[in-house]
Amino acid sequence: MKASVRWTVRQNDTQVLSMEVLPDDVIADKLRLDLPPNTLPAGLFMVQVTVTMEVPEVGHTSIGVAQTWLEVLPFPIVAFTGFTGTTRSQAVGHLRVTAFLSHDSRCQVPNDQLSYNWTCEAVSYPNPPVITSGGIPACEALLGPLEADSDPDGGFLHFDMNTVPVPLGSVVKVRVTIAAEGHQPGHTYVDVHTTGDISLGGYNIVCLQNCNPGDLLAHEILHLIIPPYVPASPNSGLNLWTLVEAPADFPGIDWTNDTLLVNDDTLQVRPNVFTVPGYYTIRATNYFDVNFPRIGEYRFLVIRNPVPLRLLQDNSAEIPPDVCSVRPAGGVSLVDKFCIVCEDFYDEVGPLKMDVKYKVEPGGVEAAKVRFPGERQAAPTDIVLNVFSGWVFYTYMLNIAPGNITIEVVISSADGRHTTIQLERFFIANPAIEDLIAYTEEFFDSQVGPFYKLLSTRSSAETFSGAVAAASVIVNLANNGDDITEK
Repeated sequence: MKASVRWTVRQNDTQVLSMEVLPDDVIADKLRLDLPPNTLPAGLFMVQVTVTMEVPEVGHTSIGVAQTWLEVLPFPIVAFTGFTGTTRSQAVGHLRVTAFLSHDSRCQVPNDQLSYNWTCEAVSYPNPPVITSGGIPACEALLGPLEADSDPDGGFLHFDMNTVPVPLGSVVKVRVTIAAEGHQPGHTYVDVHTTGDISLGGYNIVCLQNCNPGDLLAHEILHLIIPPYVPASPNSGLNLWTLVEAPADFPGIDWTNDTLLVNDDTLQVRPNVFTVPGYYTIRATNYFDVNFPRIGEYRFLVIRNPVPLRLLQDNSAEIPPDVCSVRPAGGVSLVDKFCIVCEDFYDEVGPLKMDVKYKVEPGGVEAAKVRFPGERQAAPTDIVLNVFSGWVFYTYMLNIAPGNITIEVVISSADGRHTTIQLERFFIANPAIEDLIAYTEEFFDSQVGPFYKLLSTRSSAETFSGAVAAASVIVNLANNGDDITEK
């Protein structure tokens, strides 16, 4: 029998992709189409696989077709007013607001295809002017006319606040919406506080790491600083860091244990502190003049990590291990095959990826030990195998090495947020030596064996895990006293 496979991807009856992706005589449950990132544009696609099977000896041909629909969604625009946070103290003088660092997170949209829509409003402003329209005219009424180097359509505003003049101690909110065709627009703002004393300079927070305010990654460090041009305070307190906004169920920051570094000009918050979804605002207050303290604020949003659909209405961050399972729950290595299956998960951003690895502790076998420079004692090495990575919540049938097995599943969103599930440990028994011989003869057969076919279909993880399972069995059999020298 001879088999061939063809994948096609169509959009609006137009063929977008067509390729022969697998060789003849392919194993049926190994059919798959892997598309690299950014292969398809945004839109709705029909994906079709056609399998043709021929039996030349009897002149018979069978054709099977399967179809599914795939929607590709663009990432929203990341709206960005520089790295200086959402609130700044500003001396009455020249004010510059930049938004030209806004972008789509995959950097597929050129800057000249972004559009900027600006407006301003008075939050606190003695004797505010009468504003008859929004947009740039509202900004000029509150902050002064735009300077010649301003480029509102390019994401840059420059005001001379002395021309109004802007009252001391005022607060003006500058808003901007950044849009691009086919993308969800991004929105951001900056609150400009004019200092209470004309002699005081500007003051703000700058973000150095984990700086997407619309999607802070909770598993990464947040690194904020006060720029070096801010003068040191002669008073106690200097620059004081505080958390002034957080979700209602956030327990608060332990400024000793939750931070890697906190001093007058730097704040580094450890990973996995801001795990509760919602908005947070970190404020820095400067007491150079105790009568007119200045503030800078950095506001950011934490999006919930991927969550099982059945727990969507539950705000708890704890994910029970029973959302994923191994089937069957035990068995014999190389004789039984296993599948890891998870419930459907949901994420606000879009599609989710599942990665699976397992750790094996061979029963009765002493693992090799290693000692790295600087360590006094050698530690046993962990045997960990990555066995699956895909955009569905189930694996193909796997061979698993014998021993005590701990499986870890990571459900990841496209922006890097993830949920980790560790299954309860279970035991895989050793096969008889006859089963080992039968498996290796079939698996490594150079003509029809899975080892070479898996390699030809770029299934390196599956190829490697099958070979490791066989090697683990050999070690266990030898440890049990079986003669493997001529097998």
